[in-house]
Amino acid sequence: MGFTIRKATNNDEECLINLSRKTINSNFRSFMGDEAVDAFINSGMADKEITDNITNIFVLQLNNAIIGLCIWKDNLLHLMMIDPDFQGTQAASYFIDCIGHKKLQEYDEILLECFENNMRANAFYKKCGWIMYKKELDADFDWYRLFYKKQRGK
Repeated sequence: MGFTIRKATNNDEECLINLSRKTINSNFRSFMGDEAVDAFINSGMADKEITDNITNIFVLQLNNAIIGLCIWKDNLLHLMMIDPDFQGTQAASYFIDCIGHKKLQEYDEILLECFENNMRANAFYKKCGWIMYKKELDADFDWYRLFYKKQRGK
């Protein structure tokens, strides 16, 4: 597949919001539940995540269509989403490998967090060589978060 990666622009905002809503609606229900997902989307918090971080977003494109996004805050992969229609196509692996490699040129270590109940994402990160180094209770949600890292040269 002919993937390209680039920085997001303000012109991408509506497309990224739609991608975010679609991905949350499709993928988060299994570990957050319907009520929490609906509340998150309807509150505008999901949209705000995109608008507040537009300058920190990289997009994954296929044939000039945006099919993925990731938000980086320095060496922290804050959020990654792939359009559900493209999950299982190696798009996510390509995206995280390319961006991770670029970030490891800039930082000695890169990090990410994931809810423990998000089994699919946790399996993906492990498959991509991320190492879980900490588990912590998130008191706001009463869920456990798993913390992963990758280090330069490892």
